[in-house]
Formats: sequence, structure tokens, C-alpha cells
Amino acid sequence: MTWAKYGAHFFDDLVNFEFPEHLDDACQLTHTQAVHFVYSTESYDCSFPKKKLLRFATSPRAQEAGNALVAAGAWEVVGTRVRLIHHREEIRQSLAAQNAKRDRDRIAAARKREREQKAAEQPAERKPSKVASDVADESVATHSFIHSSSHGIDEEPQEEVEPVMPLSSSGPPLEDEDPEIDDFWSGVEEAAS
Repeated sequence: MTWAKYGAHFFDDLVNFEFPEHLDDACQLTHTQAVHFVYSTESYDCSFPKKKLLRFATSPRAQEAGNALVAAGAWEVVGTRVRLIHHREEIRQSLAAQNAKRDRDRIAAARKREREQKAAEQPAERKPSKVASDVADESVATHSFIHSSSHGIDEEPQEEVEPVMPLSSSGPPLEDEDPEIDDFWSGVEEAAS
């Protein structure tokens, strides 16, 4: 795919052509659309078939504008084709540059695929990630520190402490308490014993 490239002088130069006053806007529109058509077809000779004019030109006066563009010297008729004169060198250079870039990109993509294919064919050497080894080292160091500080050599082991059970309140049941479920489970416990 190519894109249309206009220099800053494109419309300034186009204004300098002597178009009939009533066709000036139609000539500029038709010429610009012709440039787009030439880019889209990648026509290095900057020409298009005469019969295509009414396919790409949207102005209701496109045919009159085409005749005015030829009369003003912006276009020329060569057999069954119309060749753009105005902006022709810029179009050709732009098309050449875009095609060269496309070729470079195609070659670069092929090289990348080749490198990826070679890498996939070679056995992968598994290296642990730096982050994973850092986390593992940190974990071991922290565990060792906690273990050594809670059981010192001179200290006696601490007695085991029973977990504290919450006291039942006489207030309304908490959200996760349901008296019917508690009654059900107490009945199950009594039956089991």
C-alpha cells in the first residue's frame, strides 16, 4: 500500500495554472484525485486510462475539469491514457521510496523469521530468572533470621498457648451467624455423641 504525498508547494503550484474561473475548484479536486489514483495504482509513468477518470473523480464537472487540466498543461493525453505533468517528479520519487521501504521491510521480516526459526530449533537453555533467584535468596534469609531469633540458643522454648475463643454475645447474631444453622449443628453434634 502506498500513500499520497504532497509537498507544501503542491496547491500553490496548482493555483498558478490558468483554469477557467468556473472550473477552478473542479480542476483542483480532479487533479488531486488523479494524484491519489496514480499512487493507488503505483503508476510510475504517472498516467491513468482516460476511461477511469469518471470512476475516481467525484466532481460533477470532472470531464470539463480534465479538459481544462490538459489545456492548462497540468496533464497531457498520450493515446488512451492521461499523464500527469504537474507534481510528476514528486510522485515518482515518493513511489520509489515507498517501494524501496516495502522491500527493506520484507527482507527484514524474512530475516527475523529465520532467526526465530533457528532459535526455536535449538534446545533452549533454561536460565533461572534473576528475579526468581533474588526472591528465593530473600525468602531463605528471612526464614533463617526468624527461625534463629525465635529459638535462641540460651532461651528456653515457649509454652504453647491455647487459641482464644470469642465469647458469645447476648446481642443480635452477627452476619455470618444464623441461629437456625447453629441449632441444626448442635443437634448433629448431640446425635453423633
